[in-house]
Amino acid sequence: LTSIFLAAVFEEFNELNGNKNLLKRSLLLIKVWCYYEARKYCTVDLSTIFSHDAMLVMTLCVFTSNRQLHRPVDSPLRALRYFLEIMADVNWRNEQVTACGIEPLSSFSN
Repeated sequence: LTSIFLAAVFEEFNELNGNKNLLKRSLLLIKVWCYYEARKYCTVDLSTIFSHDAMLVMTLCVFTSNRQLHRPVDSPLRALRYFLEIMADVNWRNEQVTACGIEPLSSFSN
């Protein structure tokens, strides 16, 4: 059920963004790049490392974060560049990636 909801959000965001399925093309490039890089470092099945839903949320994060920073994402290659910049700056012990951007873990405590 979560995957269906996430796919609906993704489709809605893609339509709002317009630009000839830029979000879908960016997701495809980012996933291919991650799979290619992971092959160099991992000996396990890559499908267990990268879930489709996680990659989708991370790609949405790139678009929403750059919208907040007023940096345009106008091509899949630029989306990959911003993806690498944003994910490199995440403090994975204290922050998490959401579709709305990077959030502190403390904001999601019960």
